[in-house]
Parts: sequence; structure tokens; C-alpha cells
Amino acid sequence: MTNPNDPSRILDRRRYPRSEVVATAVVFSEDRLHGTYLVRDLSAGGACLVGDMAAPGGERVTVLLQFPGKTPFSLQARTVRNDDHHRKSARTAISFIDLSAEDEDSIHEAIMNALERENTRRSATILVVDHDASCREALERDLRALGHQAVGVATPLEALAWLDRPDARIATVVVDLSPGPSQGLDVLEFLGAHHPNIQRVVMADELRPFRLDLALRSGRAHKALHKPWDTGRLAETIGGVPAKVAVAGGRD
Repeated sequence: MTNPNDPSRILDRRRYPRSEVVATAVVFSEDRLHGTYLVRDLSAGGACLVGDMAAPGGERVTVLLQFPGKTPFSLQARTVRNDDHHRKSARTAISFIDLSAEDEDSIHEAIMNALERENTRRSATILVVDHDASCREALERDLRALGHQAVGVATPLEALAWLDRPDARIATVVVDLSPGPSQGLDVLEFLGAHHPNIQRVVMADELRPFRLDLALRSGRAHKALHKPWDTGRLAETIGGVPAKVAVAGGRD
């Protein structure tokens, strides 16, 4: 275990990032259980807890912190602020007290893992399949503006060649159904059979909404994007890229 008195470690503590980490916390004091909460905005200094009811402010509490697949561990904390005014949830801000070096390491590891997952999602490529060069290039440009990597191809055969590349990291494939649904649906069926972890998004103009409907209702696609799109709608549609990135070229 790292020496807690190491001066370099003291400096590192100030650099610990905050992150939305998937974790839960059971909060209780000496006389009662306050509830189970979702942990958000976690750092070595504290966290924001979201639940049905806020914990009382200004109290010293015990927090049983649980990360997925890990053994729960308890921490001492003080509730510093609460907010019951949200319609769907209540929030409680807590500050950790006398955090041990071992517990701090566990929190730091969880945050680093969450950031790594986000970086993996951002570094994964979005493949755009569209015969219309101007539309394809515009979509690639907008995706890059949103922080994604994007590559465009004109035909289903080019798309399959990209998927077979061992070094490709494809998270999402956007398939335009406007020129005719048959080839696009073939690509979607191939993805569903051989790369089920890749998100499948279909795109068509407003004159052909039935093509999007067909792809969604048949289970060939996860989401639909109407042309012309706007940045907000594009971000909403593409933002849900699965955390597990499929490495194209391997069969799932």
C-alpha cells in the first residue's frame, strides 16, 4: 500500500478528479438508516448522493460504499448540503472524514476506470454509410464537432471492409436508407448477426419515415436519425453509444 505520508502522494490527492461513477451507498447514523443512494460526482473529498429522500444536513454518518463487483467498504462522512426540491429525486452532498489511504486508493481506482471507459467511448469510431458524398461529409463533420471520431463510406461493401479491419474500433454504424432500404437492411442484419455490440442507427429523409419505422420495428436498428438533422438531435441520438466497444474484425 502507498505510504500516506509520502509528500508526492499528498500532492496527488489535490489532483484527484471528480467523476460520475456507477456506485451505490447505504447511509446510516447511530440511531437510524437514512437510505440507499446512487453515487454521483465522486472524489476523494466527497460525493453527491441521489435518492428518494435527502439525508439530514450537518450530521456525521457512516457510508457503506459499493462498486460493482467489489466488496463494500464503510467510510465516515458528514452531510454538508441537501436538496429535496428536485421533482424526481433528492440530493445530498457529503464530505468524507479521515479517509484512509487504502480507501482513497479504491475511490481513485473507480474514478480512473470511469474516465477510461469514457475515453474508450470517445476514441471509438462512428462509421457512416451514405452514398451521398455531401450528406456523408456533413455528418462526419458534425460528429467530429461533437467530439467523436468518424469515417464515411459510400457503399455497403466498403462498410463491410471497414468492419473486417482488425484495428478498427467501431462503436456505432449510421446507415442511410434513403436511396433504397434493401442494401442498408443487409448491412444492419450483418451487424446484428456478427457485431451485436455495435450500435445501429438508421437515417432517412422526412419523405421516407416508413423506412426508419421498418428498421426499428424489425429490430434491425436501435435508433433513427431524420434528415436533415440538427446538432442537438444528433448529439441525443449518437450520445448513447454502448460502453462496451466492439473491435471490428472479431466475431461476437
